[in-house]
Amino acid sequence: VYTVLIKAYGAMGNSEKAKKTWLDMRAEGIVGDAMCYASIMHVAALNRDEDFCDELMADMRQTRVRPSPQLYATLTGVAAREGNADKVEEIIQAAKKRGIRVPIECFNSLIAAHARADRPDLAIKAAEKLESAGHELDSVSYEGLVMAFAWARDVEEAERMFERLEESGLRPTLPTLNTLMATYARVGKMERALEMVESITSY
Repeated sequence: VYTVLIKAYGAMGNSEKAKKTWLDMRAEGIVGDAMCYASIMHVAALNRDEDFCDELMADMRQTRVRPSPQLYATLTGVAAREGNADKVEEIIQAAKKRGIRVPIECFNSLIAAHARADRPDLAIKAAEKLESAGHELDSVSYEGLVMAFAWARDVEEAERMFERLEESGLRPTLPTLNTLMATYARVGKMERALEMVESITSY
């Protein structure tokens, strides 16, 4: 019940209510399961409440609740938004040590972190790690790769990543289309930019 409430408040964007629900639960002496921890960690991460994230990790260790794949996905997502690829790698390795099959979201976070750091070469290596782990590139994976090359002003490679996405039969994300549109406009390829606009309006 507490997990459902935390998820609901998180979906509503009411992080304070979600946090209060968690604190009330713990005050009652109730220990959450892995999903409950992942849910409140997600809310804390979205709110960039790093101190609370640290408290939650300490609480997990104290209550000896085994972290779930969803929790590792949340943690890598936070690190990716900060552009901290080293932290993402650290979290992935921690999951492996616990014998957890690293979810695709963690590798997508690694791709995104390298993209934010203007390292498309490392973003490609992250994609290779994703595939080596038994996953297939999804729309979010290609979003990171397109952004990595677009932000590095390598238009040809950004286009090539987009072509690979289309060939795979996946639907591009809106951020992917927006990134390409801005990239084409920046280099004067207005016809291609307009094509992206049409794709966005019909999304």
